[in-house]
This record gives sequence, C-alpha cells and structure tokens, in this order.
Amino acid sequence: MKERETVGISKKNGNGSPGADPTHPVHHERERILATRPIIPLLLSFSIPTILSMTVHALYGFVDRMWIGRMSDGGAAMAGVGLTLPLTTIAFAFMALVGIGSTALISIKLGQKKYEDAKMVLGNCLSFSMIVGAVIGVLFYIFADELVPLFGSSAESLPHALSYIRMLMIFNMANSVQFAMSSTMRGVGHPLWSVMTQIIGAVVNMIFDPIFILKEYTFRFFSVEWTMDFGLGLGVKGGAIATGIAQCVSLGIVILFFAGKISPVPLLFRALRPRWSVLRKAFAIGMSAFAMQSTASIVQAIMTRQLTSLGGDIAVAGMMMVTSVAMLALMPIIGIGHGVQPIIGYNYGAGNYRRVRRALFASVVFATIFTVAGAVVIQTRSVEIATLFDDPDVIELGAPAMRIVMMVLPLLGLQIMGGHYFQFIGRSVVSLILTLMRQAIILLPLYLILPRFFGLQGMFYATPVSDAITIAVTAVVLSFEMRRLSMLIRGQKAVGKAEGTAA
Repeated sequence: MKERETVGISKKNGNGSPGADPTHPVHHERERILATRPIIPLLLSFSIPTILSMTVHALYGFVDRMWIGRMSDGGAAMAGVGLTLPLTTIAFAFMALVGIGSTALISIKLGQKKYEDAKMVLGNCLSFSMIVGAVIGVLFYIFADELVPLFGSSAESLPHALSYIRMLMIFNMANSVQFAMSSTMRGVGHPLWSVMTQIIGAVVNMIFDPIFILKEYTFRFFSVEWTMDFGLGLGVKGGAIATGIAQCVSLGIVILFFAGKISPVPLLFRALRPRWSVLRKAFAIGMSAFAMQSTASIVQAIMTRQLTSLGGDIAVAGMMMVTSVAMLALMPIIGIGHGVQPIIGYNYGAGNYRRVRRALFASVVFATIFTVAGAVVIQTRSVEIATLFDDPDVIELGAPAMRIVMMVLPLLGLQIMGGHYFQFIGRSVVSLILTLMRQAIILLPLYLILPRFFGLQGMFYATPVSDAITIAVTAVVLSFEMRRLSMLIRGQKAVGKAEGTAA
C-alpha cells in the first residue's frame, strides 16, 4: 500500500492581508507542490535552475582571472587579484549571513503557515543588506592600503590588488542587495527568477571583461580569427568595473521582481525597519554560512602569505587558478543545496520528516554524481584547463596542483550536503562545526605544518587531507541524524494508529 504524505494547509491567518492569505492560489499551489510532489522531480525542478545560477556565478571570478592572465604581466596581476580574496570573502560573508539566513527562515515560516513573519523577514533582508553592503564597501575602500599588504603582497602585485579591491568596493552595496534578495527568490518559491538574475549578470560580465581589461585581443575559433582593437585596456581595474556593472544589472532584475509584485510574499514598506527579533533568527540560521566565509577569509590570508614566502607571485597566481576551477566544480553542489533548501525547510517546519529524509538522500546522490564527473575532468584534463589562463609559469605550476587539491572531490558531495542540511532545519551549531572543521580547524594547521616537511607541495596537499577527515566526521554525524528522523517517523506512525483506533 502506497503511503500518503500530506500536510494540512491553514485556511486563514487572521491578518486580512491577501498577500499573506494561505488560501491565495499562489500559496496553495506552492505548498501543495512542496508537500506532495515526488521528491526527485521536485528536487530536479528546484535544483537545475540553481545549479545553473551558481555555476554561472562562479564564472564571475573564473572569467576575470582568465582574461587577467592574458595581460602582459598576467602572473603578477593574477597574484594581485588573489591577494584581495580575504577581503572579498569577508564582504561576501556578510551577504551570506543576511541572504542565506533570510532565505532559509522564509521557507521555514511559510512551512509553519506564519505568512506575516515571512514578510518581516523579507523586508529586513533588504534593509540590512543595504546597510551592511555600504558599511563594508566604505571601510575596505578607505583602509585597503593597510589591509592588503597583510596578505603577503610583492612590489609587482600590490598595485594590481589595490586597484582591483577599491573598484569592487564601489559596487559592494549593489552586490550585497542583489545577492541577498535574489537568494530570497528561492525561499518564496521562484528559483527561476534567481537563476535569471545570476545568468544575465554573468553574461554581461563575460562580454565586458575583455573589453575593459585588454587594449586588444585576437579571438581564434578553429580557422576563424577576429581581433578586438577597441578595448579600454584598464587591466585589473577593468575586470572589477565589468563585474560591478554586471552586479548592477542583476540588481535591476531583483527590483523588477519585487516591484512588479511577482513575489507571492510581498515586500512591504513597514517591514523595512530592522527588527532584532527577526534579524536574530535569520542570523542564527545564516551564521554557519557567515562562519564558513569568515574563516575562509582568515585561511586565505594565511594561505597567500605562505604561498608568497614559498613560491612568490607565481605560486599565488597558480593557487588562484586552482581556486577558480575548484569553485566551478563545487558550485553545482552548492546549487543542489540551494535547490533542496525550500523542500527540506518547508517539510521540516511542517513535520513531514519522511520527505525531509528522502530529499536529503536524493540531494546527496545528485551531488555525488556531479563531484565524480568533475573529478574525472580535472584529473584527466588539468593541463588543458590551466591553458585557459595563458601564463606559461602559472600553467606549469597550477596544472599538477589542481590534480592534488581536488583529489577527494568525488566524496565532497556528502560533506557539503550534510553541512547544508543542518543549516536548513535550523540546527546552525552543528552546521557551523562541520563547516569550521573543513575550512579552518583542520585546514589551517595543515597550511602551517605540511610546508615545513614538503615545501610548496605541502600547501597543495593540505586541502585533500582536510577534506578527507571532515567527510568522515560528517558521515558519522549524519548517521545519528538519520536515526533521529527514523524515530520521529515511527512516532508519527504510532500516533496515527492510535488516532485510527480511537476513531
């Protein structure tokens, strides 16, 4: 006999607002889909758009560095961009704190039928992302001269780093708002709009990058050649400008979505006033993502200093190439996580633990398919991938480093989805610990210890060793969580039988 999985849908919320009425067709259809549609088709429908979105988002940095590598001093320029990673990562940490935390909280509130609370979260997400983006942008612009040299810069790479980070920070508020609010599009059940936001912005970035970075460049496609001779030749500053313009385009799509009343959760003026009771809950959920990015910033700072001392600018540039490729390989996994987030968040809030478990299992399987495919490509085509960055010294160092760093990639789907899962159900402390283990608790000591024995190679081996340990711990923690869910499911069955007998 096929088991039925249903969830009750409240008929009224008592506030009289049509946009928050659970009988509104948009709300009813969304909840019916999340509560009853088969898990695998539902996961695919939510994840495919977000996979595209996150993969395209990773192309921002990849394409920037690819074209920067084609500059006359591409090695020093790429190293300069790499030196800005600790600052751009900490800026993104605040975006993730607001955006990812708000998105997960909106999904949970909708699952609990607390529609008015969902509106408050959405409004606070907008107002606080503006504040945080502006403050971080101003501070990093002003203090760039003092901050960037802390990460191990050289005389050749420092000017590139300062030029790049200052221009990016001019656009930081726009980037903060577009990221946070495009994230909430997924939380309110419109992942396709979130994808459009990222894809259109990335396409703009890819078009403008060579124009702003280079003076001229000859494109070759089989026997066809075309020389671009109208470039602005602004170097790394041009790459930052192209990225900033793309972020503003994405922000325009966000404005269209909410101003056009497409969102089933309306953006209300009265909800814009920051409320600590709302922000506190969103921050608690988003703290794992914030901690991940913040600790990544610290690790990156130490990494760049170590690389500079061990191999100079070329070592930093080579690792930046590896990081760019790794981001492209992992972004589909992050996309699956974002796609499964509203499914797990809603059903956990609604008490549908069987669907929660099935959604987690399906997401791990699909994530593993992507990581295995990515590992095959990287291990067999590392030289061809490195050639995209053009600089011969960077290619020679970066191609073998890429294979080493991504050795454990096939198993990372389990670790990443496990960390995401605990964030989605509101158990941010567990998610935080799993995140910190991979990003700092294990990796950071390895960055300091392994180079003492293996030199520059030790920097590359630190990542797979850290990944392997964290994967094992995540597997153990998830096994206990699966037992807990099984107990909850058995308890629900027992209550159902008791109610049936009483009836």
